[in-house]
Amino acid sequence: MRWMKMFSRKTYLHFGMVLAGALAIIIAASVGYYFKIQNKEYLLQVESLKDFSSQGSALVERKLSEYLSVLSAASEFMDTKDVLSDANLDHLRSLTAKEDTDFVRMGLIDTEGNSLVTNGGTLQAAETDYFQKAMQGVSNISENREPIEGEQPVFLVTIPLWNEAGSICGALYGVVETDSFWVYANIVEGSTSRYFRVVDQNGEYILRDDSVENPVLQEGNLFDGLRGLKTDVPYWDVQDRMGKSQEFQVEVSKKNEQYIAWFSPLDMADWYVVTVMNRDDIKNSVNFLLGKDVYFLILEIMIAVGILGFAVLSHLQKEREQVTEMYEQVKVNDELLRAAVESSKDLIMIYTPATDRLRILNPWNRLIKLPSMVENASENMCTYLPAEGDTTDQLDRIFKNLHSSDEDTVMDFTLWLYNRLRSYKMHIRKVKDSDGKVKECMGVLVDVTEQRSLQVRAERDALTGLYNRQKASDLIENYLQDQRGHDTQNAFLIMDLDFFKEINDTLGHQTGDLALQDVAETLTHHFRAEDVLCRLGGDEFVAFVKNITRETMERNAASLLKKLTRTYEGSGESVNVTASIGIAMSPEDGENFLKLYRKADRALYQVKESGKNAYRFYLEEGETERK
Repeated sequence: MRWMKMFSRKTYLHFGMVLAGALAIIIAASVGYYFKIQNKEYLLQVESLKDFSSQGSALVERKLSEYLSVLSAASEFMDTKDVLSDANLDHLRSLTAKEDTDFVRMGLIDTEGNSLVTNGGTLQAAETDYFQKAMQGVSNISENREPIEGEQPVFLVTIPLWNEAGSICGALYGVVETDSFWVYANIVEGSTSRYFRVVDQNGEYILRDDSVENPVLQEGNLFDGLRGLKTDVPYWDVQDRMGKSQEFQVEVSKKNEQYIAWFSPLDMADWYVVTVMNRDDIKNSVNFLLGKDVYFLILEIMIAVGILGFAVLSHLQKEREQVTEMYEQVKVNDELLRAAVESSKDLIMIYTPATDRLRILNPWNRLIKLPSMVENASENMCTYLPAEGDTTDQLDRIFKNLHSSDEDTVMDFTLWLYNRLRSYKMHIRKVKDSDGKVKECMGVLVDVTEQRSLQVRAERDALTGLYNRQKASDLIENYLQDQRGHDTQNAFLIMDLDFFKEINDTLGHQTGDLALQDVAETLTHHFRAEDVLCRLGGDEFVAFVKNITRETMERNAASLLKKLTRTYEGSGESVNVTASIGIAMSPEDGENFLKLYRKADRALYQVKESGKNAYRFYLEEGETERK
C-alpha cells in the first residue's frame, strides 16, 4: 500500500514534470510563433509601403507630364511675334475654362519678365526661378507657393516659348492648386494606416491633408518636424540623401510610438513622395489576425492535455474558422479596391504570370467591355477584343514582355472601336517577391487617342501636312547627334518658289495654297520616307536627306528642279513657277540644324541673285569648288 502510494506519488510527479515541460514548450513555441508572425507582417507591410510610395510617385509624375503636354500643345498656337497679345491670352482663357484642366489660371511672360495673367492680373517675373529657367530653355515645375486670396496653395508649371527662328521669345505657365492635384488620400487598410505627402527638396509640403493628424508629417516643414524627433537617420542626412535623389527608409520615434517613413524621389520637379506607417499598427494587425486564439490554445492544452485528440480537433476547427475569416477579409479588401478604381477612366488590371490569370478591376470601362476574370489570358484575351488590325500580334508582344522581362515598361496598344482607331498606353509595373522574381504585374491601360491627335496637329503644318519648323528641327538635331562619329554624309536643302508672289497677286491666294500643296506632294514622292520634309513658312521648304553623297545629291537636285517647274492658270492668266535650292552638306558644313540652315540659306541667296531656277551648294568664302 505504501509502495502503491509512493508509486502513485512518483507517477504524479513525473506526470507533472512532463506536463510542465510540455506546457513550457508549448508556451515558448506559441510566443516564438507570435513574434515570427509579427516579424513577417512587418516585412510585408514595409514592402507594401514601398509599393504604395512607388505607385504614388508614378501617378504624380504622370500628372505633371500631362500638365507639360497641355502647355506644349498650347504653345504651338501662340503668336510668338507678340507674346503678350490679346489673341494669345484669349486662347489661354479658353483652356482654363475647360473642366478637364487643373489650371486655375495661366500666364505669358515676354523676354523682359513682363507677365499677363488670364485673370486680368499683371506681374514682373524677371527675378523668379521659373522664368529664369524657362529663358534657359528648361521646362520646370516650381515649389509650393503662397496663393492669392481665396485660393488654396498653388505651384507653377512653366515652359519656354520658341519663335520661328529657333530662339526663346518668352515663357508660358499654368497655375495649379495643390488640392486639385491630389492623387492619393490617406488610407486605412485593416488596422494599418498610411499617410501620403509630397514635398520639395527644401522640405516644404506640396501635397498634404491637414484634416488627418499624423505626428511625423504635422509640422510646417518636413525637416523642422524631423529635427524634434528621434530618428535612425539624422535630419541633415535625410536632406543630403534627398539632394542626391536617393530612395530610402527612416524609422522615427515620438514618445511611445514608432513610425516607418519611406522616401521616393520623382524623376521631375525635384520632389519627393513621403509615405508613413505607424509601426505599432503591425502589432495591431497581428492581434487582428490572431486575436486571443494563442492564449486560448494554451489554456485548452493545460486543461485537456490528457485528451490530445480532442485538443487537436479543436485546434483544427479554429484554424478553419481563421481561414474562413481571412477569406472573408480578402473579399472585403477586394471590394474596397474595386470601389477605389471605380471612378477611373483608365482600365486597371492585375496579371499573375504563374497562373496566366488576368483580373480586370473595372471591367465596366465605357468603351472596352471585358469580364472581371480571364483564365489562360495569353490565349483567351483576343476573344474579348475586336479582331480588326493586328490586335493578336499586339497581345502576343505584351504577354511576352510580362513573362520574359522583370522591368517596368510602357507599351503602345491600338484598337478599332466603333469604326475608329483608338490609341492606348499600357503602363506595366512588375511587383516582385523577396527573391526578385515577378509575382504580379499591374497594368493601367490609358486612352491617349485625343492626346495623339493633338500631338499630330502640333507637329504638322496645317496646309501641307509636312512637319512644322519645331518638329523638323528636333528630328534633324537628334539624328545629327546620333550620327556624330559615323562616316556618313547628309544633305540639308532649303527651297524657295520663284514667282510665288505673282501667283497670289494674279491668280489669288487659293491658287497659291494649291501650289504649296503641290510642292509638298512633289517632295513627298521625290524623297524617301526616312528623309525629313518641312514647311518653314510662306513658300520656303526644307528637306533633310539622310546618307547621301554630294554627287548623288547633285543629280537628285537637278531632277527635283524639273519636277517643281509648273504653270498655273486662271481667269485668262497664267504664271510659270520654278524653284531655287540652296544646299549644305553635313558634317563638313555643320553638325547642327542652325549651322546647316544658315549655310544652305546663304547658298539659296546666291541662287536668287544669279537668276533663280537653279541649285547651289554652299562654299566657304574663297572656295571655287568642293569635291
